[in-house]
This record gives sequence, C-alpha cells and structure tokens, in this order.
Amino acid sequence: MYYAPHRLYIVYHSSLIENEHGDPLPNTGTASISFLCDCFLHDAGTHIKNGYAGLAISVKYYVNMDRRDDLETGQEVKVYEADGATIRGKGKIVDIKTTNGMQYGGVGNYTTIYL
Repeated sequence: MYYAPHRLYIVYHSSLIENEHGDPLPNTGTASISFLCDCFLHDAGTHIKNGYAGLAISVKYYVNMDRRDDLETGQEVKVYEADGATIRGKGKIVDIKTTNGMQYGGVGNYTTIYL
C-alpha cells in the first residue's frame, strides 16, 4: 500500500466472570487492543451505502490495507490517526473483500473491510 496515514487495531474482549450470586467480579470483562497494520480509512459514499441497503446492513466506513487473511466478519476494530491517540473510526466488520492475488498496475494485493 502506498499511502497509509492511519493505524488499524483489533479489539479483544476478556470474558466476564461472575461470582456464585451472579454479580460480576472486578477487573473482568475488560477490552484490550492490538495493532494489526497501517491502513487508510474512508467515509463510505452513497453508492456504497446504497449497495448494502437491501441487505439491512449499515456501512459507515471502509478501510483499505495490504492483504490480510486473518480478519473475520463480526470482529470489532478501531482505526487511529498516525499519532496513535486520536480515534478516526471504530466498528464491527460487516464485509471483507480481498484481491484475487494478481498484480494490477504494479500494485500488490490488498484488502478492504467495511465497518
């Protein structure tokens, strides 16, 4: 990928542990984030939103990055600015599209995820 001003993080949730009365124990059920790769987050245009409207899926952003095969729909991700402090966008992955592996115009394989 030639231009990647943002950083993609995946959110992991630890399981919530309850005591014998059903009350949650402190410091359980927390979320942690892990860096995945550099990326470029875009606001979804009207043509993209219209494409998903018939499926009852709401798409707010799409993210371009180098090809990754370890992402799955339903995973929660956050996209930060390059400074690592400002959140640019967040959400759950609703769709993943990857290239077929062929080089096109000197550009390598890439993945697009929709949030």
